[in-house]
Amino acid sequence: MTQIRIRGSVFIIPDEQWQDWVRRGRIPADAWIRSPVWTRGVWRLAESLEVYHLFLPTRPRKESPRAPGLTDTIFRKRGLSLTEALILLNLLTAGVLVLVWREAYDVRLWSLARDLREWFGAGEGFPAILVPLFLHAGPSHLFFNMVALLAAGSVAEYFYGSRKMLLIYVVCGFGGAFLSIFMRPKGVLSVGASGAIFGLYGLVLLFLLRHRRKFGERQRWKAIRVYLPIMVIATVPAIFGGDFYTHLGGFLTGCALGAVVPPGPRIRFLADPEPEVEEPT
Repeated sequence: MTQIRIRGSVFIIPDEQWQDWVRRGRIPADAWIRSPVWTRGVWRLAESLEVYHLFLPTRPRKESPRAPGLTDTIFRKRGLSLTEALILLNLLTAGVLVLVWREAYDVRLWSLARDLREWFGAGEGFPAILVPLFLHAGPSHLFFNMVALLAAGSVAEYFYGSRKMLLIYVVCGFGGAFLSIFMRPKGVLSVGASGAIFGLYGLVLLFLLRHRRKFGERQRWKAIRVYLPIMVIATVPAIFGGDFYTHLGGFLTGCALGAVVPPGPRIRFLADPEPEVEEPT
């Protein structure tokens, strides 16, 4: 039997009636489906099923749904996503500082890092730690951090939503900075978004480990055989580059948050809810 949840109501139909219901347009794209045949016994969105699109009635080209891509699955809302906004803010900050400091960029940057360290020691913890998240030592430092932020941020934002992801990003940045300060009490503040970015990687890694058994069979295979190895290969060696303690502190903070913070509402299907059931008329 196939269960179909449409706006809080659940209908139970024989599996062989699935094609007819889809062809007649009785199942909207945002309906939730559970069937031992079509979804392997877990709740899935109708629009995510190949057998749903296979039996959809032909529509005019202007109304036909687009094939899902990055814009549809990760950056779904209009305007800038949080990940894109953070990247833009980092680029704008670097551009402004280059125009203002010019040839003295390196000297002024590390002078500011020393001043921020003194402010931190004087009790200005929050601003002193937040500012370095948007400072970078040079073009290559900025470029590689932004590429890493695009990869980790887009996935974290999809899993947890913009608000949670922003809070996690800042907390992980603080975690990396605090470990660096604790391990190097006489050094300057580390600059760059690396601690926050490694925190996002730790967050996603723990998400995959924590929820892997709730995925469908195909998604579980990808999570264990593809995504987890890629995460480990991309993250672990990079931790030892640059400021090791900042990277490690951010990564461990992200792992800790990933172990306790629930995913956003977009991932509700993982909970496999049991709604009230009513027979179709």
